[in-house]
Amino acid sequence: MILNGAYLMQTQTSYTSRLAVVTIAISLSGILSLSLAGMLAWPVFGVLAIFHLIVYKRFYGEDLLPAGLVGTATLIIFCLEVIRIWMGGKEMIIPALRDTIVVLAVTRLILRKGARQIYQIIGISLAGLLFATILTTSLVFLIGLVLMVFIIPAALYYLDGLNFEGDQYDRAPRAFHWLAVGLSIVVLTSLLFYIIPRPCSTIVGLGLTHQRKTGFSEEINLKSASPIEEDTHIVMRIIWEEGHSPKTFYLAGARLEKITDHGFEKSPAPTKDFMHGGRPVDRLTIYPTGLDDRNVFFPFRIVDISPDNIAIQGANYYWKDGVPPVYDVWLSRTPVEGSPCSISLLPKRLDAVGSFGKAKAGEGSSSDKAERIMAYLKDRCTYSMKSLDIPANMSPIEWFVFNGRKGSCEYFASALAVMLRGSGIPSRVVTGFYVHEYNPSGNYYIVRACDAHAWVEYWDGLPLAGWRIADPTPRASDIYVSKASIIDAIRFRWIRWVIHYSLEDQIHFAGYVRLNTPDIMRHAIGSLPFICASLFGLGLIYLIVRRKRMSVYDQIIMAFAKRGIRLDRYTTHEGHLVHIESLWPCIAPYFKSYLRDYLAWRFGDKSIDIKPRTEDFLDKLKSTPLP
Repeated sequence: MILNGAYLMQTQTSYTSRLAVVTIAISLSGILSLSLAGMLAWPVFGVLAIFHLIVYKRFYGEDLLPAGLVGTATLIIFCLEVIRIWMGGKEMIIPALRDTIVVLAVTRLILRKGARQIYQIIGISLAGLLFATILTTSLVFLIGLVLMVFIIPAALYYLDGLNFEGDQYDRAPRAFHWLAVGLSIVVLTSLLFYIIPRPCSTIVGLGLTHQRKTGFSEEINLKSASPIEEDTHIVMRIIWEEGHSPKTFYLAGARLEKITDHGFEKSPAPTKDFMHGGRPVDRLTIYPTGLDDRNVFFPFRIVDISPDNIAIQGANYYWKDGVPPVYDVWLSRTPVEGSPCSISLLPKRLDAVGSFGKAKAGEGSSSDKAERIMAYLKDRCTYSMKSLDIPANMSPIEWFVFNGRKGSCEYFASALAVMLRGSGIPSRVVTGFYVHEYNPSGNYYIVRACDAHAWVEYWDGLPLAGWRIADPTPRASDIYVSKASIIDAIRFRWIRWVIHYSLEDQIHFAGYVRLNTPDIMRHAIGSLPFICASLFGLGLIYLIVRRKRMSVYDQIIMAFAKRGIRLDRYTTHEGHLVHIESLWPCIAPYFKSYLRDYLAWRFGDKSIDIKPRTEDFLDKLKSTPLP
């Protein structure tokens, strides 16, 4: 009896020690998820990690501060966060929620940690993980998710061990048990994720997430142009759903028709609603992931769009309520329609450039003239992303054509547009992206920030009136890139089906299931024999593995059960002995002797070889007749 009581006391102490480690790990994993998602600075995480370590080493089982004081401080901090949101606007919602989660994690950590407090720590950490899941496009933070999947089942296991104090907790949890519980959490969480209405559309619509700005610009001011940085961050992914996909194409964002001494700007125009019309040839699905512009980006000529909450100002299209996480565009490849802008609006300082363009254009059609001017610029001028030293008394376009002869795509496009207008051809500058990278692993195009580009549209009345593209910027012949990237394909699917999974997707999925239920049921019934055979095979494997890994005392309990005597697993060893003495007195002395050896072995007596003694007792159970 004394030996059994000492065993229980040591078991409980062991569980308390292990639970302390797991609790600290859970709390730190929730904060780690925020840092991995880019929402919490790493120096802050480092300070919090040190604090967690100090609490574990010195103050785990006690209150660092009075509970009432901690509660009051938490309430004050919460009120300050509400005031922060009220004064700073919607941009402060995300930082305030993040800070609230961190504060709750810290305050739970500095108080005495009973079972209730540990459950609260688990809930706070899961809140941090969910918060990071919704508001990031990075896959790195999945490290935190993996940690949670394995640590939380361990915490629940040890909490149960402290509650029941039974012999079934006399060994560390099996890997299969942790895996089964972890997978159950993942499956249940996934089902809830795809059933509960998603806040993605609301979060993106309200602009609560921070989105990186790109090299795209709606205006070209060459006087204040800064050096171009090679930012390789992905800002869009494009799936060509219908039609023949080209190797490369131009993704227009803004059309600039108003010319100044220093570049091009948008022409002022009234706002009107988008009108559907035309026969589409292609359909694209576009996923913006790093844009901070309200411009609608699309190639060719737009016929239809979904969602259609866009407005038109002149030749430009804008989202009314912020950039959606995904949109579809239907396109026609006929020349972009519209009316030619005025060809007489050349500032006096650019008359020389216009006259020079007229001389270089020569005679012929508009396309012939454009080709000659482009050939001249590509032959005489050099592409450069560096900052240029332009004299204050000269227009940047004039300096580029006559003196510097080097510059970025904005210089080339501005010079071509001025020279075309000087030749009597209406023209305008277009800014957007030049798409030339394809990922065959996911069958989609990749648009990076460094793909921001400027080119020209000129008016051609023959054979079909409309705007045509002209790009004078020198470009490598092998600009097209087809590079398989499984990692980015996985990241894209994560963004699409986790980060951007919205209420609209849930409705579409529900409709698909409803319409295709007969087909789904037919395939399920056809696969039923295979499913049953697989489940039977898995069950058989589980039983074999479980049999091999069964503890020695589990074998004793099972052997008694086969003889018709069931021992409650939640009863102590002494209780088992008393039960056997009352039901099977002749076997009780042997069982008492075996228990003495078994418990001594469990507490570290390595001189005892428990396996042959267990086999001997099992043989005794089989050969001894029941009373």
